[in-house]
Amino acid sequence: MRDHLAATRGNSTDDRRHSSSTTTLLILPRELRDSIYGYLWDEETISNIRKSLKQAPDSFPDPHENINERRRPWFLDPRHLGQEVTEEIAESFFRHYNGFEMKSAQHIESILKHEFFGLNMRLCDHAISSLTVCVNLDRADAHHISRVELKAHLPKLVTLLPVLAPDFVLTFRFCSKYQVDFFGCVCRVQDQCPVRRNNIAFADSVSNTLQTVKDFVQDFESVRNRKVLLRLEVGRYYESLCRVVKGVIKLTLDDIDNDEATWLRRMTEIKESHEIVRSL
Repeated sequence: MRDHLAATRGNSTDDRRHSSSTTTLLILPRELRDSIYGYLWDEETISNIRKSLKQAPDSFPDPHENINERRRPWFLDPRHLGQEVTEEIAESFFRHYNGFEMKSAQHIESILKHEFFGLNMRLCDHAISSLTVCVNLDRADAHHISRVELKAHLPKLVTLLPVLAPDFVLTFRFCSKYQVDFFGCVCRVQDQCPVRRNNIAFADSVSNTLQTVKDFVQDFESVRNRKVLLRLEVGRYYESLCRVVKGVIKLTLDDIDNDEATWLRRMTEIKESHEIVRSL
């Protein structure tokens, strides 16, 4: 009983301390409070939260899941600073991290509806400067599956129109992993190189999927009455025994329309030997 009373007194002292700190903070002008909140978002904290935000449907953490509780900074817990200050801090996060990524188009709806650490804040309530949709092309028929998926879910992005930043960037990341062991001269004879053959098949899959993306972007621009800056990231990830080698080609929609043959050829040139980052 004595220990329980001591713990209760300790909790009461902490509550009064937090209440006093919150009251002092709320006396300050909102602009000054926002400036103070900005110091909370160091790279490590943002990176830690990003692990919970990155892949929907677990994009916006569920406060009841232990894994997300460990990623919740103490200042995003209303029990410490109160609901009002905690929500203001969360709003400042959206101003510092307003680019979001989903691992599949089918998760668009999930990422729009999920709340941020249970604070009644959603992605669609805040200005968005960038959104990345990942398109996985690992399977042989992946381009067909991706086209069906994109057609079904991309129109949901129209609900974001009121909160898109003027310079909004929509990125489609086409990716695939290819497991191969690189030994000897396997990759020196291009005509017999499994990496090169796989690259060509991947390029065909991307090309087949792109028409769906282009059709959506044209419709999206007409509804928005404003151009969308579209960026395509086409990458292959080769896993050898000791490292992952990454090759990326960044494109715009105009690049594809003007010289599709060139960027398709460059995709087939991504090799195991070193990292390649190219822009047309």
